Amino acid sequence: GMAALKPELVEETIDGQSYWRDRDTPTSDNPPSCAYLLPGFDEYLLSYKDRSASLDMPYMKTLTPANGMLNPTMVYDGRVIGTWRRTFQKKSVQVTLSPFAPLNLAQERAFAEALARYGAFIGLPAQLNA
Repeated sequence: GMAALKPELVEETIDGQSYWRDRDTPTSDNPPSCAYLLPGFDEYLLSYKDRSASLDMPYMKTLTPANGMLNPTMVYDGRVIGTWRRTFQKKSVQVTLSPFAPLNLAQERAFAEALARYGAFIGLPAQLNA
């Protein structure tokens, strides 16, 4: 399949690993920062045997406890930087973030926006637990 698609793709090598993208995919040296709150079994991690492009391996155990479940993930600029959980209330949803390291101001702002998008998606105000 790759041989048939190669004329339409561009290969990039990052940290010694080859990655392929569509020729029409826009690129930028300074892409805007983005944050996502992804569910536990999102394809972002689930689809790959080698997850090192998006996750530092020391944190893999945090994402997959002994029961084999994949915890919901916090993704910032393409990297998994923590986990999160939600608790539904009558008129809101409470969200607890568990980053692997303290968030900087830019990350805090980006996750506040992600939290607002999540609340809009589920149709309830989403509030951050302190």
